[in-house]
Amino acid sequence: MYAKVTVCINHPSEGVTSSFRCQQGVKQGCPFSPLLFGLYLNAMEGRLDDRECDAPAPTDMHVWLLLFADDLALMSKSGVGLQQQLNAFQQFCVERGLTVNVKKTKVMVLNSVDPYQEFVFEGDVIKRVQTFKYLGILLETTLNLVSAVEHLGVVSTHSLFALNRRCAKLRIMYVKLHCDLFNMLVRSITNYACEVWVDSKKIKLIEVVYQGFLKSQLGVRKTTNTSIMLAEFSKYPFEHFAWGQALLYYNRMSTMTKNRILGKAWEAQLAMLATGKKCWVGFVKKWLLKHQPQEVANFLPLVQLSLETMPQPVLTHVLQARTI
Repeated sequence: MYAKVTVCINHPSEGVTSSFRCQQGVKQGCPFSPLLFGLYLNAMEGRLDDRECDAPAPTDMHVWLLLFADDLALMSKSGVGLQQQLNAFQQFCVERGLTVNVKKTKVMVLNSVDPYQEFVFEGDVIKRVQTFKYLGILLETTLNLVSAVEHLGVVSTHSLFALNRRCAKLRIMYVKLHCDLFNMLVRSITNYACEVWVDSKKIKLIEVVYQGFLKSQLGVRKTTNTSIMLAEFSKYPFEHFAWGQALLYYNRMSTMTKNRILGKAWEAQLAMLATGKKCWVGFVKKWLLKHQPQEVANFLPLVQLSLETMPQPVLTHVLQARTI
């Protein structure tokens, strides 16, 4: 597969270059990328010692790092602990022959009041940032997801403009096809992690993209009554779909095996709720208190589920929440 790989470069001013042999790296999107990453990084977690790294511990499980595909995130409750992790990772990379792109590596300190500290990897200072995109979600030091929703709103708007331009160029006038393309190319962006940020006030930005597209398909003004427009398409507001996804995620967390990290996250959320701290579970429970069980059930068909197929814990939590 990689014995005789040739590539060329499309230069903005000089055009396409002649082909040449590529003897390093893997092809874009190749499944070898996460496979090789996993094989090389599998032993990394054993190198991190909680006594030195000061790893965060939701309940009784210490979480030193998060690995997903070819992304790695190191976590510590102190600056000294994080630098210890970086030192351990640097030694691990030397032994395995791995190279880290320090320019793409960033450090973000959450809710810290400690004095500024430089973090070093292989002699280079790692840039400290206020925001960082991890797995498509824009995180910020305050742990507020407002910026994340705003970012998704901007990206989905750009994607919608690109879709409209392409459809106009290809003279695609069929509304159903246009809607199908919107669901594949734009809603895949607006729906991303909506179960986590559904309580954000910025969800209106996503509604604007969603409803604006539907109104454009009808050829009506932006001031047209939204309820009438949605009824014409037999659609619901985006917020209804997002809360349906949130209920599914709530159910998954509450029924997750307790030795899994998601199960530990559920226990940690309940502990925060018990002490009066703001947390995602608290927002969902507050929403459940405002709605009758049958109202909650009305959201389930939006995520292709019904009362008959929906696992019982969500409805049980609804009834329990209303007795508090």
